[in-house]
Amino acid sequence: IPDPNDITKQIPNPLYGKMQDGNDHGYITVNLKKGTIRHNVYGGCMGTRGLTGIEQTKFAISKNVTVKLNEDVEDTDNGCVVLGDIYGCNNVNSSPLEDVTVHIYKTQNASATQIAGSVLGENVTAEQLGGASVHSTKSGVTHFTAPTEEEAIATIKKLLSYIPQNNMEEAPVVPCNDPIDRMEDMLNEIIPDNPNQAYDMYDVINAVVDNGEFFEIHKDYAKNIIIGFARFNGQSVGVVANQPKFMAGVLDCNSSRKAARFVRFCDAFNIPLVTLVDVPGFLPGTGQEYNAVIVHGAKLLYAYGEATVPKVTVTLRKSYGGSHIVMSCKQLRGDLNYAWPSAEIAVMGGAGAVGVLYAKEAKEKEDPKAYLAEKEAEYTNLFANPYVAAKYGYIEDVIEPRNTRFRIIRGLAQLRNKKQTVPAKKHGNIPL
Repeated sequence: IPDPNDITKQIPNPLYGKMQDGNDHGYITVNLKKGTIRHNVYGGCMGTRGLTGIEQTKFAISKNVTVKLNEDVEDTDNGCVVLGDIYGCNNVNSSPLEDVTVHIYKTQNASATQIAGSVLGENVTAEQLGGASVHSTKSGVTHFTAPTEEEAIATIKKLLSYIPQNNMEEAPVVPCNDPIDRMEDMLNEIIPDNPNQAYDMYDVINAVVDNGEFFEIHKDYAKNIIIGFARFNGQSVGVVANQPKFMAGVLDCNSSRKAARFVRFCDAFNIPLVTLVDVPGFLPGTGQEYNAVIVHGAKLLYAYGEATVPKVTVTLRKSYGGSHIVMSCKQLRGDLNYAWPSAEIAVMGGAGAVGVLYAKEAKEKEDPKAYLAEKEAEYTNLFANPYVAAKYGYIEDVIEPRNTRFRIIRGLAQLRNKKQTVPAKKHGNIPL
C-alpha cells in the first residue's frame, strides 16, 4: 500500500497490478474525521479486459482495498477524486455514494461505450457517455472538475478549509479583517424596477460575504440555483441562493435535488445556512411533472425542515407559493427571516392571481384587459411587499439592502449556541 499521506499521486490498485496496456486505472477516495485521512482505493474496472476464468471473478468481486489510519473512525466526510477511467461496479459503489466528487477531464465515469452501443444502439464516445463535462453539467454526479491532478487536490484542500473535522465540532472559524458593518450601497440599486428583469445573484453574494470570496459547488449543474461555501466574520457558512439570471431562478427537478443534498451536507457537519431568496415558483410543464418535480421539491422542503443548524434567510424579491415554502421559510423552522423592501411574499404573482380570481368577471366587462389591469394593480399594492408577511410574524424585519452583511452576521452570532433536538427515531423517510 502506498503512503496514505501522499494524496497528490494516483494510487494503483494493489490487488490487480497493471492492465494489459500497462496502465493503472483507479481513483482515490478521501475520508476525513478528526484530522485523519482514510483512503478507499478502488481498481479502475475496465470490464474484464485481459482476464479470463477465475481471474475475471476475482476482478469483479475483490474490487476495493481500504486503508484506515484510525480504526475508531465511524462517521466521515467522503470525497472522491476520479483520476482514471472507471466503469460498471466501481462507478456504482464509488462516486455516487461520496459527499463530494472531483472529476478530472479526459477520464470516464460510466458504463462502457461498447455496452451502450450493443444493447441500446447508441453511438457515443466515452466522453459523451460519462466524461467529466457530462457528469458536471447534465447528470450532477460530479461536483468539481479539474484539468490536472494537482488542481483537483488543490480544490479538495480549499473545500476542507470550510468543513469541520467531524460532526461533533462547530464550523471552522478563521481570523477576519473584513469589517462586519461594511455597507454595500450597490445593493440598494441592484433590484430592477421591472419585476421581470433579471440581475446576477453572484453580485449579491460577493458583496455580503467576507472579502468577496465564495467557493461554489456544482457550478455547472442546475444553474438556476447557487450553492457553495463562504465566510461571515470568519465563520464557515453554507450559502443557497436562487439565480434570477438563469431560468428566472425557478426551481425544477435538478435544482431542488442539488440544493437539498447541499442543505443536508451542511446540517450533517454543523455548518450554518444562509439562504438568499428570489424565486417565482416551480417550473411548470409536462417535462417537470413527468419527472416528479413534486417529489424533488419535497426533498428540499424536507432537508430544510430537518436541518437543526442555524438558518438565516433573506428574501430579496420574489417568494411565491410552494417555492416560498421550500426555501427556508419561517413556517418551516427558519430561525431568522429578513426581507428587503423589494420583497414580494405571496401565493403567486399579480398577473397569475388576477387571472385565477377575476377571469369570469372580466368576461362580463366591456374592456376585460383594463379590468384585469386594474385588479392586478390592486393585488400588487396589497401583497407585492414584505409587510403583510411581517405583520403575521413570518419576517423578523424588513432591512436595508446595503446593511445585509451586518444583519446576517448578527443573526449568526445570535444563533451560535443554538441547540435543537429531534424526536428519537431510526431515520427519517425523505422522499427519495
